Amino acid sequence: MRDVVNLAVLDNDALVIAALPSIVTKGIDRCRVSWATTDSKDAVSRCLDPVTRPDLLLADIQLSKSESGIRACREIRSQIGVMPILLMTALNADSFAYFAAATGAQGIVDKAPISTLCEAIRTVLDGEIYTPRAGAPFEDAHNAYRRLTFSHGEWHGPLTRCEARVMDRLIEGKTLKQIALELEVAPTTVRTQAIRAKAKLHADNLGQAAILWHQMRDLL
Repeated sequence: MRDVVNLAVLDNDALVIAALPSIVTKGIDRCRVSWATTDSKDAVSRCLDPVTRPDLLLADIQLSKSESGIRACREIRSQIGVMPILLMTALNADSFAYFAAATGAQGIVDKAPISTLCEAIRTVLDGEIYTPRAGAPFEDAHNAYRRLTFSHGEWHGPLTRCEARVMDRLIEGKTLKQIALELEVAPTTVRTQAIRAKAKLHADNLGQAAILWHQMRDLL
């Protein structure tokens, strides 16, 4: 680890931005917040510039209706394979683990408690992956960059195109049988895709999976 590690913060909460410098300084040796912003475009621009690029970007997954840390993370990671990104949330990090991994982040953590947040920052700064859920396919920055660079077409986070189509229709209140007829595929195929999507969304049932997908889809 360097003598001084520079951390950057992307968050729409002014209180978080005000509190993090003190939290980081007290909780992590030789670490400081070099800059913080509420604007995802500003964060992307600074991270892509070698002069202002931090050693680690800490970004909230949900910023506003039009901006998200997930979207900013993917934009950064699709252009550079350096600088780890740690996503954070005041919601449930476990539910967003697959999305965080798909977007090219090196981990995701709940904002509280502070001790866990500091542990996650230290882990990612040490070149490791931090995840609240075993099995989430996180990669290091270089491999995530290679994956996103060579991906083409529409992006649906951790879901495949077919899984996303099924979930989109479940949100509309359609049954699996109706979805199968509409997509002109076998009902067993639709059920398999729905079950796979449910597992990736860490949902207990298809109804909960549809709700989670509806919430997460806007962040992509």
